[in-house]
Amino acid sequence: DAKDVKPTSKFIQSNQLQEIVDILKRADCVDRKYIVGDSCGLEDMANNGDTSAMVKLGNILLDGDPSAAFKCFEEAAGEDDEVGKVRAADCLLLGVGTDANCEEGK
Repeated sequence: DAKDVKPTSKFIQSNQLQEIVDILKRADCVDRKYIVGDSCGLEDMANNGDTSAMVKLGNILLDGDPSAAFKCFEEAAGEDDEVGKVRAADCLLLGVGTDANCEEGK
């Protein structure tokens, strides 16, 4: 009978690992909902001057639209956001979303 079987430590570890994976999946869904939320999405926040949102939006855009990502980083950098400055500099140094410009990227 299955009720009489004692779980092994590997079984317990496997279940704990699955619980962690499930928690991370739920957190990812919450994060995605926050990013593309209906009323107060990340783009709205960035348009309202939230430099952290500008950087997050830039990170999301990097794969599909690197020039838009660079603009987000550049805008955040213009508002004196340290992460925005670093990400914009990375783009300039590597030529991602803009022409490579090592002098300006320093």
